[in-house]
Amino acid sequence: MRMSLCPPSSPAIPQGDASVSYWKNVNDAYAVPTVDGLYRQSISSSSWTTRYANQNAKTWDPNTRYGISQVRVEDGADLNAAQIRDFLAAYTRYTYQFAYSNNLAYRLDYYQATKAARTAAESGKAIATYTFDGYDGNDATVELRALESTRVSVPGSLVGGTVYSCISAFNDYDSNGVLDPRESLIYIPDSVKNNSAEGAPVLVVFPGMTQAASTFMDCSGYWAVANDEGCILLIMGEYCNSSAASLIYGDEEDNVNMTRSALLLLDQVVSKQAGVRWTSPGCTAPAIPWAAGRSRP
Repeated sequence: MRMSLCPPSSPAIPQGDASVSYWKNVNDAYAVPTVDGLYRQSISSSSWTTRYANQNAKTWDPNTRYGISQVRVEDGADLNAAQIRDFLAAYTRYTYQFAYSNNLAYRLDYYQATKAARTAAESGKAIATYTFDGYDGNDATVELRALESTRVSVPGSLVGGTVYSCISAFNDYDSNGVLDPRESLIYIPDSVKNNSAEGAPVLVVFPGMTQAASTFMDCSGYWAVANDEGCILLIMGEYCNSSAASLIYGDEEDNVNMTRSALLLLDQVVSKQAGVRWTSPGCTAPAIPWAAGRSRP
């Protein structure tokens, strides 16, 4: 059995099992006539867990009949733990210890890009160094340690895009004389090309405390907003305070410098790779002044 709302309790559940009737009822699901044993959620379901994803589905295809949730019942089917995990990991919530979001949605598959960027950044070497106007009015520098990208898409959406994992360093948090890396995620949907003349707007997002940029990318659904509105999404990464699980923001100076350096790299590197133009950013936190940066030879 494959199920998208809760982990299956066994690899196969027979057609007459009572749990199937329960699942169909609570998820407003009905049989798909063309596929034996497959049940899909009605697009008009009132389930709050899937409401946001299903609204996106209706926006992308007004004629769609099905919501995000589905289950397939098969007699005698065998699935191992890895197959079950791979199926569930295509959705949000299943790979996090905490429910950062109560909505169920598709997850963008950009893992290979973040893995490659983090591996490349382990060397501690800078690909390039850039100068920007720091918080204190003096020149500040940021090192680009790694930049990797991958194409992404989700079922039902006609708009795909590219996720960039950008690892940079501009501050020495543990005072050991070495700049420490921070990751930001940039999502550029193909729909930004509709804003090519005036430039695409940028939405800058600051996740809550303890949340990595990837956590917020997966759980917030802002990528769907970017698809529909034709804007660039920049999710700021926090830094590790005392352990890999202890993510935190710095003080006001650090936050301003992080934002300015990230926007500089978007302007000088990422947007050029993507072949797009962008305009002044909008923020989900109080506005931070932007000052243009300069590349250092």
